[in-house]
Amino acid sequence: MPDGFALHGQVGEYVSNLVPIINSKYELLVINPSDTLFADAEIVFLLDDILANEKDVLFVLGIPVLKLSFDLTFPNLPD
Repeated sequence: MPDGFALHGQVGEYVSNLVPIINSKYELLVINPSDTLFADAEIVFLLDDILANEKDVLFVLGIPVLKLSFDLTFPNLPD
């Protein structure tokens, strides 16, 4: 992922805070919608407006679910 971009996650209408890409990596992307209607919904990841190839599912367990390593790839990134 190129530096200077920002990453966010989206579940339905919920959009996470943006996290910057630094040294080709992102850290501390928090996806925490307050509405339990999003339970088991698909999470998509966007680098600015570019959709990642990978997706995930939002699990509502009452405690945070941490994924310390979640690699994302994006098609057609600008140079």
